[in-house]
Amino acid sequence: MPLRWSATIQNGSADCGVDPRWRTSLPHELASVAAFHLWDFEAAYGHAIEAVRRAPNDPRLRTHLNRVQAKINAVATVTTRPAPATEPHTIIIPMTPRSVEETADS
Repeated sequence: MPLRWSATIQNGSADCGVDPRWRTSLPHELASVAAFHLWDFEAAYGHAIEAVRRAPNDPRLRTHLNRVQAKINAVATVTTRPAPATEPHTIIIPMTPRSVEETADS
């Protein structure tokens, strides 16, 4: 079942819509995982803390929080990310522009 979301603000209080899962740790868990994969560990940490606060007995959330803390403690940044592996048979040959004569001949 897909999540449905709509928000309304009336008299200063927000209604999170019709799906009760939005009132659980789920939105913060999803935001934390997304930020983690984008290497935004500060945002991932904030959302992971909130997810654990909303579901303190969930070991999966605590494990994720520990992973985020480990990345922050290791001072991991986008510049320290390992380069993706390239396949050894990939050869990149720069293209040279063709002359007008070569273009006319083809």
